[in-house]
Amino acid sequence: MVLLVLLALWSLSTPGITCNLVKFMPRKSIDAITSWHPNTGREDIQSGEVLGEFRSWKRSLSKKVSMLTVPDSVPSETLTN
Repeated sequence: MVLLVLLALWSLSTPGITCNLVKFMPRKSIDAITSWHPNTGREDIQSGEVLGEFRSWKRSLSKKVSMLTVPDSVPSETLTN
């Protein structure tokens, strides 16, 4: 089983929730999934500023958490299905 965490940098609770998942489910793979659009508030294109924040966010978490940046349609479809 893989746990997906939808990541938006403006969601201040996401790091804490993710850390708790690692703590309470140490044997599970956890993937944080995001796209550029919800983090930039603009088009779904890469932003150097946001990329730096992604890297900082990732450094604050366990190495068990992988982060996937995908086209905006992927998390949108995940939420509607």
